[in-house]
This record gives sequence, structure tokens and C-alpha cells, in this order.
Amino acid sequence: MERPYQTYATSSTTSPLVKVFTWMAVALAVTAALAFAVFFAIANGLISPATYSGLMIASVITLVISYIWFLFGGIRRGVGNPSVPFFLYAGSMGVVLSTLGLMYDVQTIFVAFGISAFVFGAFAAYGATTKTSLLGLGQFAFVAMLGLIMLSLINLLIGSVQMDWIISFGVFGVVLLIVAYQVWFVKQIAAAGDITNGEAMYLAFSLYISFINIFLRILRFLAASRSGGRR
Repeated sequence: MERPYQTYATSSTTSPLVKVFTWMAVALAVTAALAFAVFFAIANGLISPATYSGLMIASVITLVISYIWFLFGGIRRGVGNPSVPFFLYAGSMGVVLSTLGLMYDVQTIFVAFGISAFVFGAFAAYGATTKTSLLGLGQFAFVAMLGLIMLSLINLLIGSVQMDWIISFGVFGVVLLIVAYQVWFVKQIAAAGDITNGEAMYLAFSLYISFINIFLRILRFLAASRSGGRR
């Protein structure tokens, strides 16, 4: 396996899994803080709707750029600082997710986050403790995800509400499988030796994205159940 960021940061005695989950927690904290701050600002009239719209557009553009930068840029070859796109993405995601406060009540958001943390933790724990190889599971999950993405693109033309819900549940299940595989994969890397902070950030980035996907799916399911399926 290619080990990115070899020239960035140094190794330590910290457990590789702890490193990865620490960086993931930091990214989630940045996202949550930015989401709350921006929502508070727009809800209290500290920024105008026009400014908010411009901020959203800029954040979406930054999300795309930082994602490409992080995964395919020179930093993957050990050149540059991976923390830059890492935090740009987490911060931009926070701005984008600030819209959730305008769509859902605070209680629903917190309940969805709690459920997401529990479900994510359960599958992560399985990946960290299982003695069985999850390589096949990971390959299946990624192929299934590609299929669901293609199906969702087709549904954009069809516009089927039922199909949209089937895809949503399918993506939710596949992401949970990916979480178990990702944590198992980190464990395999750790077995070969310690990992650098840069490598930990690279692996945490994938888990962070998976958590966000789980959270958004659960939030949608929970809101729909509370509104009798109208959402």
C-alpha cells in the first residue's frame, strides 16, 4: 500500500487508531463550530441573506477544491502540509451544514448526531476488533456504492420518490459497511508499524466523510418519521 505523507510529521508512541480518531474528532469539532457560528449569525441578522448565499457558494467551491487537493494533490506524494486541505474541507462543510438549522429543529439535529455516533461507533468497533479479513466486504461496499451513485443519477431523470428512499437506505447501509472496512484497514496499516500524523489525517478524512454521510441520512430518516413521511 502507498503510504502518503511520509515526509510530513513524525511518528510517536500514540496508538495509530487513536491518532486517526483524534484527527477525525478534531475535524468534526471544526465542522460543528462553524455550522453553529454561521447559523447563529444568519438567525440573528448578523449577516445578510445575500452575504450568506455568497458564503455558501464560496464554501461549496472550497469543498470541491480541498477534496481534490487532499486526495489527488502533491501532498499525497509527501509534498506540502495535509492539514491545509483537511481543515479547509472541515470548515467549509461546517458552513454548508449551517443550513440544517434552517431546515430542522435543534432537538432533531442533536438526536440524529447521537444516533449517528452510536451506530458509527458500533461498526467502527467491529472493524477494530474482528479477526476476519474485511477486504472482500470493502470491495463489495465500494462497488455497491458506485452502483447506488449510478442509480441516483438515473433517478434524477425519473424523479421517483420511492426510488430516492431506496437509494438513501442503500447508501446508509453501504456507508456503515465502509466504516467497518476503513477501521479494519487502519488496523492492518498499524500492524505494519506506527503511522505519521499526516497518514493519520489522510485516514481520518475518509472516516470523517463517512460519519457526515451517516449523520445526514439519519437526520433525514428521523425528520421524516417525525413528520409522517412528508420530508
